[in-house]
Amino acid sequence: GRKLAGSRKVEEYLAKLDPFSLSFIIYTSGTTGNPKGAMLSHDNFTFTADQIARRWKLPFAGDGSLFSFLPLCHVAEQLHSVAVGITQRYLVTYCTKIDNVLVELNAVEPQLLLCVPRFWEKMMEGVMAKVEKGTGAKKALALWALGVGRRYQDAKLHRRSPSPLDSLAHPIADRLVLGKIRKALGLGRASLLASGASPLPAHVSKWFRSLGLEILECYGLTESTG
Repeated sequence: GRKLAGSRKVEEYLAKLDPFSLSFIIYTSGTTGNPKGAMLSHDNFTFTADQIARRWKLPFAGDGSLFSFLPLCHVAEQLHSVAVGITQRYLVTYCTKIDNVLVELNAVEPQLLLCVPRFWEKMMEGVMAKVEKGTGAKKALALWALGVGRRYQDAKLHRRSPSPLDSLAHPIADRLVLGKIRKALGLGRASLLASGASPLPAHVSKWFRSLGLEILECYGLTESTG
């Protein structure tokens, strides 16, 4: 890499690229027919990445960070960590192995994160299992804070003003419980979360919203970017 970088400028490499030539191949699973490879061009790749950045209103280039752990054979992860990572010049951290996701996610604290619905569910279930195992005032405080967060965020979602009591209680609930949960999940710095591959259950989306975290759905990204 160093040898190539020293012998020729990046611009010279880019000048030789054909925008309509093959960039990569995404293979279908074969669930509805024989497996086939979708041939995607550089033009397709970069155009779609630009549309994602524009649609998601991503921060200025160079200011973001990503955490990648989903299979790169799927177009959603290719677009997320490779295409957006390159075109937006974001820092991309790749997970060492799937068993280390939660530990490494907590260490990285990315600004952008793409997960499949089941992983979001497991994060929610893990937190709620710990809450249910709690006792006394600690458990009561956690359940109270989650309730405040749910009511507060539901009111905002439906363009209503939260009740005066919830408006006063929410900063306290966020400081004592909700913010700590976000931090523990590795989402303390998250500015954009996305769910892909299949629809995200409504109750999971609502639970994360109660923490002050909005998850965008992009399950239309399947084998081909279209």
